[in-house]
Amino acid sequence: MKEENTDELSRALAKAQGQLKPAKKTGRNEHRKYDYVELAGIVEAARKPLADNGLAFVQYFDGSGDSEYLVTMLMHESGQSLKSRLKLLPTQDYHALGSAVTYSRKYALASMLGIVAEGEDDD
Repeated sequence: MKEENTDELSRALAKAQGQLKPAKKTGRNEHRKYDYVELAGIVEAARKPLADNGLAFVQYFDGSGDSEYLVTMLMHESGQSLKSRLKLLPTQDYHALGSAVTYSRKYALASMLGIVAEGEDDD
């Protein structure tokens, strides 16, 4: 989503992205035999570069009609912010919902910040 007045946030994000390192693959899918970046790895890669540049993020749910969305918001100490909304797909149970939320949080945050996985990305 395009937000108005993001000049300070944009400068801070550009600096933070210059400090970001690829996220480490600490997860392992034994069934399909590949390593992957967990949500914690995305957060770990982002935390210090964001904080050093006056940036923080939150992720929360927003219900709209019959749909649920995951909102990812990047905030700057100036009060400027940038948001994205990702529609969550319907699930059958809470375990499936938990998995969908974790995947959604990981990919939404990585996309917003420009974080990539170390090595070959096969996830």
